[in-house]
Amino acid sequence: MLRARVALAMTANADLINRTLRLVAALLLCLCLAEPVHAAALSGANEPAPAATATAEPAIAAERTTGQDALIADRIGGIFTELPSLSQVTVAAEEGVVTLGGTVADAEASARAGAIASRVTGVVTVENNIQRDVSVGGGFGLGPLREKASEFTRMLPLIGAGLLVALLIAGLGYLLASLTGLWRDRKSVV
Repeated sequence: MLRARVALAMTANADLINRTLRLVAALLLCLCLAEPVHAAALSGANEPAPAATATAEPAIAAERTTGQDALIADRIGGIFTELPSLSQVTVAAEEGVVTLGGTVADAEASARAGAIASRVTGVVTVENNIQRDVSVGGGFGLGPLREKASEFTRMLPLIGAGLLVALLIAGLGYLLASLTGLWRDRKSVV
């Protein structure tokens, strides 16, 4: 009878440990799946995408006011300085013709710069002379890797806290399961 109780207690402890390990594995899986979403949010996925262009192009004004080109260049330059992927782009405007220059990491950023510039009021056309810089020395090649490493480093305390809580829950469950005196039926002990 005592052997049967010991075997039952060991089976219950093994079952509890098994369930706790499954819970810890599920929590780790959730953390791993949440990291790419968090990284995407931090890497610029929340930047507004360029709106779809209208089917009919606006009419070109016959007269231009003085200083309008400087305002256009300043506005576009201000927008580009706020976007990390376009911070190296230069802007010049003359008679409503905007010329973009500088370097970006990929062709997608170059197209995005042209689309943003074309949406500014007063722009007649955009000359996109942006070059793609693939050199490692420029910081574009390893930049995303550095950012990911930095994001992961910032998340380490949260990951550590989650693991600590999971281990505390598992330890508490194991402790409660090992206290068979609390769970034993007093009537059958006689």
